[in-house]
Amino acid sequence: MFRKLRIKFIVTATAAIALILAFFLVLMNSIVYTQTEDNIQTVLSILSKNEGELPITDETKENFTKKNIQEGIIYNFQYFSVREKGNDYTISLGNVQSLTEADVRGFLQKILKKPETYGTITRNGRHFTYQISQTASGKLLVFFEATNYIRERDTLFQVSIWLSLASLFLLALLFTLISGIVIRPFVKNYEKQRMFITNAGHELKTPLAIISANTELQELMEGETEWSVSTKEQTERLNHLIGRLIRLARLEEQEDIKLTQQNISLIAEKVATDFAPLFKKEDKNFESLIEADIIEKVAQEEFYELLSILLDNARKYCDPAGTIRLTLKRKAYLLRKRTCITVSNDYKDGRPANIKRFFDRFYRAETSHNNQTTSGYGIGLSMAQHLVSLFRGKIFVTYKKQVITFTIWL
Repeated sequence: MFRKLRIKFIVTATAAIALILAFFLVLMNSIVYTQTEDNIQTVLSILSKNEGELPITDETKENFTKKNIQEGIIYNFQYFSVREKGNDYTISLGNVQSLTEADVRGFLQKILKKPETYGTITRNGRHFTYQISQTASGKLLVFFEATNYIRERDTLFQVSIWLSLASLFLLALLFTLISGIVIRPFVKNYEKQRMFITNAGHELKTPLAIISANTELQELMEGETEWSVSTKEQTERLNHLIGRLIRLARLEEQEDIKLTQQNISLIAEKVATDFAPLFKKEDKNFESLIEADIIEKVAQEEFYELLSILLDNARKYCDPAGTIRLTLKRKAYLLRKRTCITVSNDYKDGRPANIKRFFDRFYRAETSHNNQTTSGYGIGLSMAQHLVSLFRGKIFVTYKKQVITFTIWL
């Protein structure tokens, strides 16, 4: 149990840090991407405004200063333009040395076929952004080499990802190292609680045995009365409750139990056979649908106890003349075949019950602890949940159409 708690702490803390890192990663790269695109579009806008030229005027310098573009970089900008002239295009390569007119004509037709007026082309590892505008003489295409901008942006993205992953790994390692310290107070409190239950259970057995013996002696001397019968019933109830509490405490001590391949169909049939007379005695209908020869890794006695707890719970809360159902079959679950066990019973008064608390210790469907209407202690389902976890399974409870259903997936 404590190992699962440590794992849950590590996973939760790591997931929280991962979300925070992802948020800052997206935020930082979004800001850089936006700034880069803004700078590139500023250069293209100036080129389009000046017929494909980039004059170094005071106005131009002021625009670049507002975008935090250093003046010295401006003189290294590589750009060229293409003008529409009748049915042909005039290419001006005055400020770029890496392309020829043949290269430009090679990708020009592809650009003109696209509906977008802004985009990026890559040639021999170099990135050129372009913008198409309409002038009085026809179309004007301006191109700006944004290789450095795009490489810096991509490098920042890659570095930030690797740094985030490295940070996440180191933090996950740190969480693993300190997880034992974090859950230590819980472990101590749990150990004290378990020891208290075990010790109190053993200490209570002696006075209960004395009360039971005194009651029997009184009946021998004075005869059986309603008071002596009530005393014996409550003594037996307390003995049963103490036994269940000690059983639950011992179950929760077990991190693992020995699981072996078992034909759980045979175990389920035996449980159904054992409970059938009890259901019939209480005038409750019982339906069982058990698929033959289903094999699962379980502990035989504990699996029998699990089904017994659920069927006994169904018996206690089933409506008079209602129906209790037990099914065991293989079904598709999360893209693969798994074993599904369901135990359900009619319960028309189950709507007010808080099904989320059904597995809490001492929780019962009634709003009060009056035990005159339904016997039980409210710890059976808590034991069932722990047994299912020992079998590496999951248990759920639902309430629909006045029927309570417990579903187990193994």
